[in-house]
Amino acid sequence: MESHSAHTITSSEIEVVGCPIHYSIHGVGQRTTILVHGFGAHQMWWHRVVPLLSDDFSVITVDLSGNGRSGKRSAYNPELHARELAAVARDVGAGPALVAGHSMGGRSSVIAAATETALFGGLVVLDTGFCIAVRQDDAQRTVRSQRMYRTYEEIRERFRLEPPQPALPKDVIDPVAAYAVHQTANGWTWRADPRPPSFSDTSVNEAWQAVRCPVAYAYGTLSTAPVIESLPVLRGWHPDIDIRPMAGAHHHLPLERPDECADVIRTVAARMRW
Repeated sequence: MESHSAHTITSSEIEVVGCPIHYSIHGVGQRTTILVHGFGAHQMWWHRVVPLLSDDFSVITVDLSGNGRSGKRSAYNPELHARELAAVARDVGAGPALVAGHSMGGRSSVIAAATETALFGGLVVLDTGFCIAVRQDDAQRTVRSQRMYRTYEEIRERFRLEPPQPALPKDVIDPVAAYAVHQTANGWTWRADPRPPSFSDTSVNEAWQAVRCPVAYAYGTLSTAPVIESLPVLRGWHPDIDIRPMAGAHHHLPLERPDECADVIRTVAARMRW
């Protein structure tokens, strides 16, 4: 294990279904929270939330396969990413942990909470789009090209949040951009695999209905990701769900509204049986 920041106790790597999965442990609390990034992202999407939780929780940030410092696969789906989350939880000896997923990471978190009930006892979903009128996967999207750049400054200039939203302060974006790239013998390029996961809303909706732990769903009122018309159905599945609209917020809630994200996590944690 490698120690590498004031808030990070250790970083580690395990193999899950033939792929190395990188994760970091922050804090020394007895309760464990696992934070899950979205499509084309990485664990540094949570860098503003971690310090707000690490005094009271053992906070685990994960690079899902195809992202950050984890390995790449021939194909990706939320079920496979959920297996990675479960493997990390077992590796750190967590259980029951709270799992919080942003964007597409929310899909994997829902599946993990539904299928690994001994490992996950609380669920927070942040600005994850879902659709009751079932569609098949939207795997036609790509993150960005894998072209090479001569210098870090050049590739840093090309970094953008996807989906786009109003600019965030430089000290918020710089750590995210720095972790998103790496230098090779041929120049600088992106760490993320540009191929998106495949998924269907059927499996995700079935997982939503199977979740039995305390759950919260938060979304930005200016985000284009959530399907607001589907929220009454979600409340029908989970009458006690904590649904929180974050007024004036966009999609990247962990970067834009870290205090509110941490508050949602703490609220669900307070309802859990640790």
